[in-house]
Amino acid sequence: MTSMSPIRKSGSTRYFESTEFVEYYEEYTEEYSVEVYDESAVEVSYEDYFEETYDVSYEEYVEETTEEYEDDGVADAEADAAEAEADAADAEAEAAEAEAEAAEAEAEAAEAEAEAEAAEAEAEAAEAEAEAEAEAEAAEAEAAEAEAEAEAAEAEAEAEAAEAEAEAEAAEAEAEAEEAEAEAAEAEAEAEEAEAEAEEAEAEEEAEEDYSEEEEAEEDYADEEEAEEDYSDEGGDEDYGDERV
Repeated sequence: MTSMSPIRKSGSTRYFESTEFVEYYEEYTEEYSVEVYDESAVEVSYEDYFEETYDVSYEEYVEETTEEYEDDGVADAEADAAEAEADAADAEAEAAEAEAEAAEAEAEAAEAEAEAEAAEAEAEAAEAEAEAEAEAEAAEAEAAEAEAEAEAAEAEAEAEAAEAEAEAEAAEAEAEAEEAEAEAAEAEAEAEEAEAEAEEAEAEEEAEEDYSEEEEAEEDYADEEEAEEDYSDEGGDEDYGDERV
């Protein structure tokens, strides 16, 4: 029988039918430039190809090698179990490590999330603070504008009041001037009236004086006539009477 390259012992005939053996066989035959078995490429079965290649039937080979492998099967199984247990321990350790790494990653993620939330909260607080400052500045500007408007309104009211007061004072002064003018006119009228009365009194006085003089003249005339009469009665010069006439 053609010598086979070391084939892994598994203690089970199913190994020779497994994918692992077929893959191993393909690699082995390809390494030694032996045509790789491909059932779709040749019209022979795998058993025929095995028998033709190794000069022994596949069943005989399995039967012959099974006894050899069965003796080592238990040891191999124990070794496999120990290896599997070690692998399981390694896997458990790896799982624990992975779990620890996952926990660490989770903690880091939680920390990063907390930092992100803190940064977001800080950004929101800064934004709220900036917004509050902007609102405060706007309110302050509005208050200053309202104060300026109030001061302007107050100044305008004061100006209007001053103007009204000035107008009132001007009207009062005008009224006083008119009153003074009226009083002056009245005084002038009174003066004219007094002057007229004085002139009238003077005229009356002059008239009275004239009347008195006239009366006095009349009295003198009467006295003169009386004297003449007395003279006539006494036989005085007749020519005197004629001369008088």
